Amino acid sequence: MAHIESGIIPVPEGRNPINFLWELRDRVYRNVNQKPYQEEHYCYVHEQARIENPKSGNWAHRLVGNEWCVERQDAGTATTEAGADAEATEGPERA
Repeated sequence: MAHIESGIIPVPEGRNPINFLWELRDRVYRNVNQKPYQEEHYCYVHEQARIENPKSGNWAHRLVGNEWCVERQDAGTATTEAGADAEATEGPERA
């Protein structure tokens, strides 16, 4: 309610703030709560599942061409790699 009162989320003209808050709550429930969970190493940037490379322990998925989006286990961050270095991140093929 504080976001509505402070003007961060403006109430549409002619609407009751409480009813608008309930509408927002219902939208969050339907659009967020009802979405299925993704697997642990899912890439939300590219909306793809990653596969693990057993040699390096990194999780990655292929991008366009010879590029990979890699989630490094030491940092927990995603980076994009291309070329020969990316081959080291290649994971097992899916069945």
